[in-house]
Amino acid sequence: MIDLKLLVGDFIDLTQTITDNMPVFPGDTPVKLNPIATYQNDGVANHSLYGNMHMGTHIDTPGHFTEIDKKITDFPLSRFIGDAVCIDASNYKVIEKDLLLNDATQMKNIVLFYTGWDERFYESDYFYDHPVISDECAEYLVNNDVKIVGVDFPSVDRAPYSIHKTLLRNDILIIENLTNLRILCNQKFMLIALPLKVDSHGAPARVIAQITN
Repeated sequence: MIDLKLLVGDFIDLTQTITDNMPVFPGDTPVKLNPIATYQNDGVANHSLYGNMHMGTHIDTPGHFTEIDKKITDFPLSRFIGDAVCIDASNYKVIEKDLLLNDATQMKNIVLFYTGWDERFYESDYFYDHPVISDECAEYLVNNDVKIVGVDFPSVDRAPYSIHKTLLRNDILIIENLTNLRILCNQKFMLIALPLKVDSHGAPARVIAQITN
């Protein structure tokens, strides 16, 4: 349980831990994290990791769902860091534009949506009955110059993935499978979302928030 009494400078980890056989999006490559050497037997400890670039908490770039061939390595570090806001969308199955209009917090370049769905990460329905972002909400985010959208569920939409395409075609990065967002509602914070430096259209990321209020 996270302590809700936060101080300026406190860091909150928003990242799902990568583990052997962790849940993955249906049809994706299973994650395999295995010891390949141990200190007791080999004098050194090491692991192998096998999976795809969208395992666990990860960042999508435009090339993931559009013809725009921009990869993780096409973005400067500054693109993954900035002041952020977390919108309370708990109990909403469809995240509408009204949630942004009604929120008292000023819009930031990085917008996260808390739903609490991350609590089901190891449950069978996690990838099937999750919340989604509406078309109107996505257009509002585009029109307000947002640079990153993050959610605590596995995908911002479902097939045919129109929300992915709307956001990514407008150069808005997407972070999926976040956790611990509840604590950030009504807080001022900076988001630091650093993906692995891989030449691909997405990558696992260590995502943290630093409280600034």
